[in-house]
Amino acid sequence: MSLTFRLPPNKVEVTDIDNLLKATIDGIGSVLFERARTGHQVPWNTEDHWIFKLVAEKVSEADPERVGVEVMVRDFG
Repeated sequence: MSLTFRLPPNKVEVTDIDNLLKATIDGIGSVLFERARTGHQVPWNTEDHWIFKLVAEKVSEADPERVGVEVMVRDFG
């Protein structure tokens, strides 16, 4: 998984990337995976063991239309 956080110039220096990562990873897990209706219940949105590789960066973005996070997820299966 690759994450690029595009932040306003006044926020890029004061925002900790680890704080951005936790909320983003939890959100991605809850979107990508459904809870099983039967059998073993795996809480994908609270456990991050589905991540095998993570690359993250934060960049300054002056254009307000481009502020946000860019996410790329690959299947290694």
